[in-house]
Amino acid sequence: MADKNLAPLKFGGVPMVTLNVGLPATIFCIHRDLLCRESPVFSAAFSDGGHFLEASKIASSQTMDLVEDDAAAFDQIFNWLYHENLNSGVDKVCPPLRICQIYATAEKYGMVNLKNHVVGRIMRTAKNERIIPHLDVVKYVYSTTPSNSPLRRLFVALYIWHVDKKYWASRVTSASLSEIPDFAADLAIVLGSKSFGNRMERPPEFPGKLEDYHEKPVSMKGQERKESPTAQKLA
Repeated sequence: MADKNLAPLKFGGVPMVTLNVGLPATIFCIHRDLLCRESPVFSAAFSDGGHFLEASKIASSQTMDLVEDDAAAFDQIFNWLYHENLNSGVDKVCPPLRICQIYATAEKYGMVNLKNHVVGRIMRTAKNERIIPHLDVVKYVYSTTPSNSPLRRLFVALYIWHVDKKYWASRVTSASLSEIPDFAADLAIVLGSKSFGNRMERPPEFPGKLEDYHEKPVSMKGQERKESPTAQKLA
């Protein structure tokens, strides 16, 4: 979430913006400053500096249509914006498809702090409960994130740490990996660099640190951005 050292948000007389999400549209109204502080995409869209007709219409109407996005994901995102947490139903299992859909939406709109929050939830569940994402979830993430995504790197690290040779030798695993060739390639590269002769060594505890999979928030309007206290506590 946003750095607590920034000036506190004001709600009296502050402009609201409207997002029409999905088809049929679910209408969300949110404080503009709160949304734009976390997303450079929305900040640009709702500013007065648009050079294209569509951008000018959005800035003048303070309304944006997001027909390709998921209303349920935005409901969770707004809960995070106002309360610095996702609804408990999302966080109980690590990681259900929903929480990764939230990550993909945050990726789309440049919401780095939210992405880091999701990564923290996934890593904490993996460490504490020894639960890693199912390959169906991995497939979704690889279809919705760029090749340099920290979440991709985290999933690769978790699979290498958590699963054993019997899992890799399974025909079911082989068939599933064939549907995610980029994930299989990432696994092969990392596994090759960690092999010792004919055996693989796995540390007793997951060696990764939370900050290894975080991105640095982008500074907007001359303000220095820092990670939220919530994210720092998870590290």
